[in-house]
Amino acid sequence: MQYARITLFGVLVTGSIFAQRVYAVGDPLGLYVGGALGQSTVRVDESALGGSAGFDAHRDAWKLLVGLRPISLLGAELDYMDFGHARFLGPPSSFGTAIRADSHPKATALFGVIYAPIPVPLLDVYAKAGVARLQTDVNANSFCSVSPCVVTTTAPLVLNRTDARLAYGAGLQFKFAAFAARVEYERISASTGDPDLASIGITWSF
Repeated sequence: MQYARITLFGVLVTGSIFAQRVYAVGDPLGLYVGGALGQSTVRVDESALGGSAGFDAHRDAWKLLVGLRPISLLGAELDYMDFGHARFLGPPSSFGTAIRADSHPKATALFGVIYAPIPVPLLDVYAKAGVARLQTDVNANSFCSVSPCVVTTTAPLVLNRTDARLAYGAGLQFKFAAFAARVEYERISASTGDPDLASIGITWSF
C-alpha cells in the first residue's frame, strides 16, 4: 500500500508539471490521468488448483489510469490494475493433508467509456467495457497438516498464464475544476476465477 501511495503521488505531481503547457495550447482530446486505491476480491477456482476446492480472498489493491474524453458522452481509458497478493490455507482433508495456495493477479485493460447524459454538470455516471490482458499467477501445494498423514507432500502446482479477457465496470465521479473524485467497480471475466476491484480514486484533467 505504501508503494501504491508513492506511485499515485508521483503520477499526480507529473501531471501537474505538464498541466500548464497543455492548457496553453488547449486539449481537444480531453486527456486525464489518475489513480485509485481500494479492495479487490481475488478468486481462484477448482480448475486453477487441479481439482481442489477454490477460494476467494479480499486484499488491498491499486490502479493507475490514463484516459481520453473527446466528447461529453464517449471516451476511452487505459488502466493498470494490481489486485493484491492473496494467500489461502485450506482445512485438513480426511487423509491429513491440506492445500496451501497463493495468487497475485494483475491486468492492463483498455476500456470504452460511455457517460450518462444527466443534466448535472459536476457529476458523471458512466459504464465501461473492453479487453484486459490478465496475468494470472497461482502457486499451490499439498502438505501434511495433521498426524497420521497418508500423503505428506505432492508436486507443487504452478500456473502462470496471460490471457485476453472481457473487462467491464461502472462508476460515478464528482468534478472539482481540473480534479475529479471517483468511485468505481471493475471486474475481469477469467476461466480461473474473476478478479474484481472496488476503488476510490482521483483524476486530473489537462
